[in-house]
Amino acid sequence: MDKDLAYLLARYTFHSIEDSGDLVKVLDDLLLLTNLINSNRRLYLVLDHPCIANIAKIRIGQMITDSEILQKALNVLIVTKRIEYLNDFARYFKLMVHAKFDIQVAEITTAEHLDRQTVLRLVQALIDRTNKLIEFKVHIDPNIIGGLRVKIGDMLLDNTIQHTLNTLEKRMLSYES
Repeated sequence: MDKDLAYLLARYTFHSIEDSGDLVKVLDDLLLLTNLINSNRRLYLVLDHPCIANIAKIRIGQMITDSEILQKALNVLIVTKRIEYLNDFARYFKLMVHAKFDIQVAEITTAEHLDRQTVLRLVQALIDRTNKLIEFKVHIDPNIIGGLRVKIGDMLLDNTIQHTLNTLEKRMLSYES
């Protein structure tokens, strides 16, 4: 039942601003707000504390976000004593924005950190290939040795040394049998 509150709140927030052109900005602000609250344990505990007056919590919310629509959503979570559903609210809202703009999430895995220019060139190539907007997440996995792996939805592009070695190993084993 409580997760329904997060979904309904996300849907209300989405539809309230859908035609304003602010969806992506509000999503960015929401992700920053969620990250701020999740990374600051004391702030989370204050917003969740039953003995602290809601008005004080609402004032804190006003201090940590300039977005009126996010302040309203945060107020609902505070007043209903459901601040723990902030992450669910953010996840549902993000899914709605991604669906509206047909944004695909690309998970890029490399053995080492990629510089900004390389990531931007890679994302542009993915946009050109898929004709979709791309949100990317970069993961570092030294086990892939080199190269990169890109996963977008059901599509997997694996150009890693690990994958090449595994393929060679399978071929060699098939020749032995």
